[in-house]
Amino acid sequence: MRLAPVGELAAKWRRRREEAKALSAMAPIERVCDEVLADLGALEEDFERDVLTLGEAAAESGYSTDHLRRLIRDRKLPNAGRRHAPLVRRCDLPNKPGHLRSVVLGINNAAPSREQIVRAVVTSATGENDGQDT
Repeated sequence: MRLAPVGELAAKWRRRREEAKALSAMAPIERVCDEVLADLGALEEDFERDVLTLGEAAAESGYSTDHLRRLIRDRKLPNAGRRHAPLVRRCDLPNKPGHLRSVVLGINNAAPSREQIVRAVVTSATGENDGQDT
């Protein structure tokens, strides 16, 4: 599983490095790009190796804690914790089809509430939202 924003940033810096290679006078920029890419790679590896509780794993994967517990019990998912206190590494998580992962680098991107969606629609339709019902 890839961490999309970091992967996109890494791809951008790879393109920049190739541009710098083409312009041989900019060799120092190529080295900077290599350093940035190495840092991003290390960041992504650390993020993917994070150990999650079953609740955190359920929120990220889209599967229930019971389902994840069953996968661990059936040895289809490695247990990074103890027998009666299972933990899951982020890189081992299955991803439920159709589920968008909501955690990116520790930022909580929880799904908007129904009220937030309605406000967004009203705001986009009227161009402004003065807090009054229409």
